[in-house]
Amino acid sequence: MGPAKRRRLYRKTDSEGETDIEGQDRLFEDAGVQRKLLHRLAVVIDRRPDLSESCRKMLITALGGSLLAPANERRGVQQLAVRLVSQIFEGIVGELEVIASSADAEANATESAADTLRAAVDESEAALARATEVVAARSQELDEASVKSIETEKVLIERQNEQRKADPGLVEVALYRDRLELAVNSSLRALQSGDCEAGEAGKILKGFLPLVKSLDLEDSLLKALPTTCAKKPSERSNFDQLVMQQLERVLTEKVQSMSQEIKKREQACQELSDRVNDARQTRIAVQEVQKAASARLVEARKLQSNANDAVEAAHKAISDSQPVRSAASYTAKMKHTSLKDFKEKCLNPFVALRDKHSEA
Repeated sequence: MGPAKRRRLYRKTDSEGETDIEGQDRLFEDAGVQRKLLHRLAVVIDRRPDLSESCRKMLITALGGSLLAPANERRGVQQLAVRLVSQIFEGIVGELEVIASSADAEANATESAADTLRAAVDESEAALARATEVVAARSQELDEASVKSIETEKVLIERQNEQRKADPGLVEVALYRDRLELAVNSSLRALQSGDCEAGEAGKILKGFLPLVKSLDLEDSLLKALPTTCAKKPSERSNFDQLVMQQLERVLTEKVQSMSQEIKKREQACQELSDRVNDARQTRIAVQEVQKAASARLVEARKLQSNANDAVEAAHKAISDSQPVRSAASYTAKMKHTSLKDFKEKCLNPFVALRDKHSEA
């Protein structure tokens, strides 16, 4: 078996080659712990980019003999070497503390941002709760208006039945006039505005068409109605606009002519007519209230939907920030661990040897 190879104290980068601490083996033959410590300290010194290569070699060469010598027996060169190494290690501690403090600041910043996001979640959830309460109130309001609308419709029917006994034909004419009037104010307005979807427009037209066919409308316009009504206002051609205008004109004129006829016939039974008109006006007023309540409910539901979207977005922001917060927290923990390890494995043992005096 050949001679045992000298143990390398540390290995430098490929560009710098390898360096041994010359003449230090004899110091470590019966001091394994000290050998490991000196090796660790030498590696730290050798990795300092702020020291020249010659300075690093000088300190590493002098490290063992200087540090292991009692503090009160060190010669001038040994004291200088120990003092330089002390300054290096104090600088390293300062750097590690700055790095750890910076990592703490970054972690605190991410947590502060998370607190802001959590506050946004609380605020958005509170807004959603308020919006939900408004929806419930608007729903109740619409229900009450719908009940009133049904009640006023019943009263109108009763008044019309009374009128029918006095003038049966008048009631039928008035009912037909009411149907036309409702068609103008409801179905026609919905088709003109284009607020409804294509499928809904088709349903409206399907219920509306039989009434339209009873009017004096040209066949070409009547045939064009389904296609015209299915289009949005912005998509309608000049002919489509003409179709809608002609339809409105015919309906309006028919309502006016029938109203004049009804007025003549009502003069014969004015009292009954007044009661019917009062009931009709009441029904119209209640229907307006119902329509307004419905619009408020739709708006409240939009606000509720927006509030719900805000809640989801706030929760997503919290979730998305979790990896960044975890990484910042982990980095801070690792930096403090590096500082603690350096102190426990390098600085504190070094200080203990640096300050150790020979026994009297």
